[in-house]
Amino acid sequence: GVSNFINGILLQLIMLVLSLVVYLVYMLRISPKLTLACLASTPILWYASFLYSRIIRPAYRRNREVFDRLILVLVENLNGMHVVKGFNLHQQQKERFKAKNVEFTQQQRWIFFREAIFGPSISYLTQINLGILLFYGGWMVIDGQLQLGTDLFVCIGLLGSISGQVQGLAGLTNQIQWS
Repeated sequence: GVSNFINGILLQLIMLVLSLVVYLVYMLRISPKLTLACLASTPILWYASFLYSRIIRPAYRRNREVFDRLILVLVENLNGMHVVKGFNLHQQQKERFKAKNVEFTQQQRWIFFREAIFGPSISYLTQINLGILLFYGGWMVIDGQLQLGTDLFVCIGLLGSISGQVQGLAGLTNQIQWS
């Protein structure tokens, strides 16, 4: 588990953070005003991620507990198969397993529904940043403060990379909660 955490999550997190820093420094060198305008929704994004984490963390913990109880019922039935057959408890144990399975399925659906809302919401916020970049950056090009090819298009590419990194961080948040 520790090895998976280090290789799968911690290294990814370090790479994402380093990439974000490099992209931000490069954008700030091109135009600090444009960079700040483009990243205006970043506090909202971090706050949404914080709220999501507070909501989803207990759900993942409960999910592990529900799954453990489901497996426990299965293992008890497999180990005590002779007792179940001997006392004709097959239907009762089948219903017990079915109830635990339904509980686990409902818990999974609850989590997946929140993930289905969170992921596109983060994507939407990053697209707002791109809209700000296009409008404000376009105005700066018209005003002569930026060059179209070497500044604005580079900023568009960098913001796209930053958006990808932010979405990667959102996905990493889910992996951390699951671990």
